[in-house]
Amino acid sequence: MKINQATTAPTLEADLAVQTTLMPGTAPFRRCRTAAGSWWYLGNLATPLVTGADNGGAFALLDLCLQRGTEPPAHVHQREDETFYVLDGHLSFTVDDAVLHAGPGDTVHLPRGRRHRYQLETEYARVLLHIAPAGFEHFFRQLSEPAQSLTVPPPPANPDPAHLTALAATFGVTFG
Repeated sequence: MKINQATTAPTLEADLAVQTTLMPGTAPFRRCRTAAGSWWYLGNLATPLVTGADNGGAFALLDLCLQRGTEPPAHVHQREDETFYVLDGHLSFTVDDAVLHAGPGDTVHLPRGRRHRYQLETEYARVLLHIAPAGFEHFFRQLSEPAQSLTVPPPPANPDPAHLTALAATFGVTFG
């Protein structure tokens, strides 16, 4: 990177060159929330709006409709940060020992390496989940079946905790 000798700050040209080389070359697109493109994931509805395949692995964006009683246990991501934007409902996020309450219009950022979990404070919630870098959206997909409608499915009868733990480990996530 070219350094401006007078201020030691990067020049505008150098800064733009770095930004553009880090940005993947992808085409613009529009994706709609449809049942055909959505998944039923352990009692929740997940719609991938942007996946790593769309942007060279930079991030994924999922539209999630969640229901109380299907929340995951406390866990730690080693590979990605998660950012939740609440569209509807109320959730409480526990990050290490802090509790963050969030409702419509609130954003909660969960950096990798931090133990966290969320609890629904309402029966249902809808959030946008931003995952960076991308990849963890495949965890949801591997535990899903194609959605039959844009509705939240019944909770699963008996999810296999050993299978969930083993699959999570392949994505760099540990529970507990």
